[in-house]
Amino acid sequence: MTRDIEERLAMFGANTIVERIALNMDQVRQYNPPPNPAKVTDTRFKAYQRRYGVKSWELDALDPRTLANLIQATIIKYRDESAWRVAVTKEEAERKDLSDIYTRYQDVTAFLGDLPPVSMLPKRDARYAFYRHRGA
Repeated sequence: MTRDIEERLAMFGANTIVERIALNMDQVRQYNPPPNPAKVTDTRFKAYQRRYGVKSWELDALDPRTLANLIQATIIKYRDESAWRVAVTKEEAERKDLSDIYTRYQDVTAFLGDLPPVSMLPKRDARYAFYRHRGA
C-alpha cells in the first residue's frame, strides 16, 4: 500500500516521502489485533504469503486511541517545536480576543455601528486602524 501511494503521488508530480506509521509487524506483535485470512485471490498473495504467512491484519482493528497516539508521535517527530509554540501562542491570543468580543458583543456592535465613514476618521484615531483592519 505504501509503495502504491508513493507511485500514485509521483504520477501527479508530487515529490514526497510516504512513511508507514501503522500497521507493521512489530505493531501486530505489540497490539495483537485479530487476524484475518489473507486474500488468496489478490495478485500479490504469493509474495505476501512467503513473507508473512496466510494471516493478515487490518489497521482499523487497532484501538482508535492507539492509532491516534501513533499519528501524534509521528507528527511530533517532524514538527518544528519553536514554530509550533509560536502558532499555539497566537491561536490562544486570538481565541481570547474572540471570547472577549463574544462576551461584549453588544458593546462591539454598538462601537462599530457608531463609526463614521473611514474617510471622516483622522488617521491617528485608534478606531481608524481597527476599522481599516476589518476590511472597510
